[in-house]
Amino acid sequence: MCESYHMRCECGRKSAEIFFGKMLLDNQALDHLYCPDCSAMELNGNHDRIVDNGWVLVLNMDHIKHV
Repeated sequence: MCESYHMRCECGRKSAEIFFGKMLLDNQALDHLYCPDCSAMELNGNHDRIVDNGWVLVLNMDHIKHV
């Protein structure tokens, strides 16, 4: 089973549908989302960021550690 959540970019202009496969994570696993237009400022090599098709997902590591 797969859950999906809609999340708006921090800039407020775009949104994305985030899929969590096999329900291992939920919407609390993400702190912030940055679209390709504003994601360049967030690509600073932190371990809590995932890049997917130009979008940057900032993870909530405290939540993930307790899942």
